[in-house]
Amino acid sequence: IPTVARNEILNYLSKSGIETLRIEARAQYITLDRLRDAKERLSPANLEVAIGIETTNTEIRENWLNKKYSNGLIDKSVSLLGESEVGFLGYVLFKPPVFDDDKEKEAIDDAIKSSLDIFDLGRKYSVPTRVGLNPFYLPDSNQYTPKDLENYTPPSLWSVLEVIKKTHSSGTTFIGLNSEGLVSYYNREAHGCEKCTSEFRNVLNDYNGDRDIEKLLSFYCDCKENYVMILK
Repeated sequence: IPTVARNEILNYLSKSGIETLRIEARAQYITLDRLRDAKERLSPANLEVAIGIETTNTEIRENWLNKKYSNGLIDKSVSLLGESEVGFLGYVLFKPPVFDDDKEKEAIDDAIKSSLDIFDLGRKYSVPTRVGLNPFYLPDSNQYTPKDLENYTPPSLWSVLEVIKKTHSSGTTFIGLNSEGLVSYYNREAHGCEKCTSEFRNVLNDYNGDRDIEKLLSFYCDCKENYVMILK
């Protein structure tokens, strides 16, 4: 965004009564001067910067997701957020197609580790930190060929639950379940079975608001038994 336009937007929003503004930024474009200027213009509202980390596995992020920035650059960016007293939201992409269906457990482990790494990074620099867990989905129109996807489906909602179980005590995670109207069939996005998917997603959305882990863990459908067997 051009500097003049950015300043006008921030000045306007500072008078609008909002409590927090979240902006998305690439790690390489975050500078201390920009952060301090934005924070000052936005005051008294708070500022949170979201960075698409996707995974802390650099091989996956750089070679498969084609995001060419290192964990060192991410570390430096978060240190700048801490120095300017700005909040941090780290996006984690859960089960991109680099994880075939027989690697669902590996995808869970990657999302858990990436989330915990993000929380640790926030604590390292005393930055208020959240994780945005974004299960991968397949738009009806996409660049993948049938061959690319012959061994892939988006993650199970039970897998999303497994990630939350392991990360809940470390910090706040927001689960991104909005496919922006680009998906017309339930199993092209994070799903349970045909019977439970809608209710399961509602329960996960409730968790985004109340962080009631006990209510989330109490959700049950018969399809969980099949999921457990597959995961083994």
